[in-house]
Amino acid sequence: MLWGYRMGYLTGEAKYFDAIEIALYNAILSGVSLDGTKFFYDNPLESDGSHSRKEWYECACCPPNILRVLAYLGGLIYAVREKSLFVNLYIGNKLKTEVGGKVYEVSIASEFPWDGKVEIRIGAESEVNLNLRKPEWCENVKVFINGNEIYDFAMQKGYIVLQREWKKNDRVELEFDMPAKQVIAHPNVKQDRGHCAIRKGPILYCAESADNVLDFQNVYIPRNTSLRFEFRNDFLGGAGVVMAKGEGYDSKSWEGNLYQDLPAMRETTVTMLPYAFWNNRGSMPMKVWFMM
Repeated sequence: MLWGYRMGYLTGEAKYFDAIEIALYNAILSGVSLDGTKFFYDNPLESDGSHSRKEWYECACCPPNILRVLAYLGGLIYAVREKSLFVNLYIGNKLKTEVGGKVYEVSIASEFPWDGKVEIRIGAESEVNLNLRKPEWCENVKVFINGNEIYDFAMQKGYIVLQREWKKNDRVELEFDMPAKQVIAHPNVKQDRGHCAIRKGPILYCAESADNVLDFQNVYIPRNTSLRFEFRNDFLGGAGVVMAKGEGYDSKSWEGNLYQDLPAMRETTVTMLPYAFWNNRGSMPMKVWFMM
C-alpha cells in the first residue's frame, strides 16, 4: 500500500489508489478481528472451518504492520502537487493544509464503502484544482456543485478534475454507481475457472455457513443472477450484506459410493458478508468463489 501511494504521487495516476482501496477494505481489514485482539497471517479465500485468527505469532510482523497502515491512513487520503489537491480515498475527515503556498481547508462526509454518496465541503476561498479519483469499479458517476449537476468535467489519469475559484462553504457532491456485481478471475487462475465472486464497490463478499443452509460445495450462483444489498445495523456492529439467488442440492452420504444419481436442484439464497468481517463469529466454513 505504501509503495502504491508513492507510485500514485509520482505518476498522478489513479490506478495505484484503486489497488490501495481494494487492499485496504479487504486484505488489510480482514487481517484483524473486529475487537482488535486476533490476527490473520494470510488471506484464504475458502475455509473448511479450521482456519481462524490467532492472538499472536512467533514471527509477528503482520500485527504491527496493520497498526502501522491504519495509523498512516490519514496520509493516504490526499496528495498535494503544486496548485492541485488530489482526493484518493473517500473516508470521512477534515483537512487543513497548504496548496500552492496558501492555506486550504476541506472536509469529506462519506457513506463509503456501503454507498457511493460523497460530500466535499470547501472551508476557505481558493483557486485550487480539485482532483477526485473515479474508482475503477465505478462505471457511472454524477457530479454536483452546490446542488447543480455538471456534465463538462475533465478526466485526467483516472481523476475528475474540477477547476474554478472556490468559495467558502462550496459543496461538491459525488454519486458513484455502486451495484453488487458478479466478477470472474483471469483465466490463468485455473482454480477459479467457471467460478464467480461477488463485489459491491470496493468490497469483496464471502459466505459463512452460519448464514446459509446448503453445503457451499453444492451451491451454484448462475450468471446474471439477482443480487440484493441491504445494510444491517445489528449485524457485526453494522455491515452491508448481499443476498444472491442461487441453486444447490442437499448433500448425501458418500460412504461406500463412488457415483450417485444427479440430485434434484433447488433454489436457495446465498447470504454474503464483507470478506473483511469473516471469522468474527467463531470458526466455520467460508467461501468466496462459487461455481456458476
